[in-house]
Amino acid sequence: MSSRSASSGPRSGRALRLSFSKLAQYQHCPHAYFLGYVERKRPAYSEWPFFGTLVHKVLEDLFEHTRRRAATWSWLRGRFEQRLFASYGFLLSSDKADFRARGLRILQDFWAGHRPAVGHQDLLEKRFRAPVGGFDVSGIIDRIERRSGRVRIIDYKSGRPSAGGPDFRQLEFYALAAARSLGQQPDLVAYHYLGDNSVHERAPAASELSATEDWARNLGAGIARSDFEPRPGPRCRNCDFYRYCRSGQRWTNQHRAGA
Repeated sequence: MSSRSASSGPRSGRALRLSFSKLAQYQHCPHAYFLGYVERKRPAYSEWPFFGTLVHKVLEDLFEHTRRRAATWSWLRGRFEQRLFASYGFLLSSDKADFRARGLRILQDFWAGHRPAVGHQDLLEKRFRAPVGGFDVSGIIDRIERRSGRVRIIDYKSGRPSAGGPDFRQLEFYALAAARSLGQQPDLVAYHYLGDNSVHERAPAASELSATEDWARNLGAGIARSDFEPRPGPRCRNCDFYRYCRSGQRWTNQHRAGA
């Protein structure tokens, strides 16, 4: 049965508000977007998004603390332990030791190479709402660094960059939104991959920003017209909504059987 009906689109009477993650999900598979954001199906359990949020929160604590006073490695480690302990009820027992060891290694590497200076004026977890591609979009930027009149947008990733290098589209999307809603025109955008403590940055070019605006416009138009047809393929088996998707299950079974 097709999901291309009026009832499958944005809820009646509510303006369509998008985000980078929603647009990226729709690009990956319109039906996965439908299941997650229209049908509100519960995604498959994964501990790693939780781990990423945990590390983000501890880094936010560190930058907030150093606005006014110095921090030490002992303070940062203690803050991580407090947040991890408070989260134990949400974790499987096998996750706890792995999360602790991995988190401490990530934070120790960050502390050695990127500890913040006391008295900085960076913007942290900054919410935005702006028009991008003709649609109302919203989101949160991890950090907007302001140094000597220059502005750099930073997005933290808990893993490592892919073999082909990072895709800067998310940061270009944030650059458009920051300029329009926060009055912060970035000179640089950067991914900080905490898995290997590497930073990948570049200056956003006008051509790249324009291409990102077109990307948002085209995907947003598909969502607005309720075009949620499945796109079954090799990635279906790892989709968060695989258990709900007959098309994905059918494709996987056919190819497993060599059909």
